[in-house]
Amino acid sequence: HSLFIPLLPSHLNTSFIHTVSCTSNNPQTIRSTTPTATPHLSSNLLKMSLRAWTCHGRSQRDMVEKLTSAGIIKSAPVKEALLRVDRSNYVENPSNAYMDAPQLIGHEQTISAPHMHSHALEEIVPTLTKISSSLEQAQKMEVSGGGSSTTTPAELKILDVGCGSGYLTAAFGRIVDRGSQGPVPPLKKGRVWGIDVIPDLVSMSRRNIMKADSDLLDSGTVTLSVGDGWKGLPNEGPFHAIHVGAAADDF
Repeated sequence: HSLFIPLLPSHLNTSFIHTVSCTSNNPQTIRSTTPTATPHLSSNLLKMSLRAWTCHGRSQRDMVEKLTSAGIIKSAPVKEALLRVDRSNYVENPSNAYMDAPQLIGHEQTISAPHMHSHALEEIVPTLTKISSSLEQAQKMEVSGGGSSTTTPAELKILDVGCGSGYLTAAFGRIVDRGSQGPVPPLKKGRVWGIDVIPDLVSMSRRNIMKADSDLLDSGTVTLSVGDGWKGLPNEGPFHAIHVGAAADDF
């Protein structure tokens, strides 16, 4: 299992999702300093756990439809993003790509089960949607106030810590796609930075994305690099959303 902890600061400018393996050392030490951050968390996880692990498919679309029927995928943006990224390009054994279970990717790491990726996106997309609306309103006010209509609009900025196989990084990329497909409505265009402390996994992410999603790299939507999640990417921040797909004793 994995645990998702959304932290929404009072100004609602950033969404933080943390994923931690329940088999990692001392998961009890994970703490939130935002007391009102997770009033709905336990009920959501309970509902998800009753339907998870059973949404196996014969194709990407079949798997996504089953996750939708199970109520794990709830929103149109999440469904569309996952339909755009084929999981078979991000696993070691493509014949098992659409099983609703984690799979090893080397270095004692795994690609999470599809229901976990779905849940992470469902937790983070509402905040990105609110921010997209705020950015759109700010741009309209700037233009109506005499600002230039040619001013480059502000973009969403997402950090994915622990990019692993690259699958969720690519899904985030499709949500805010700067390329020809465009972002998933109603979100705005943006950029996604995927980092991992293991260089081989960063290389794997790049190889996997190049198979069928290379336009995400070509358009600058997705950028991959070796990085320490504890340090983040201060030269690129602040970010509107941060997903941490790695185990940690505390944060």
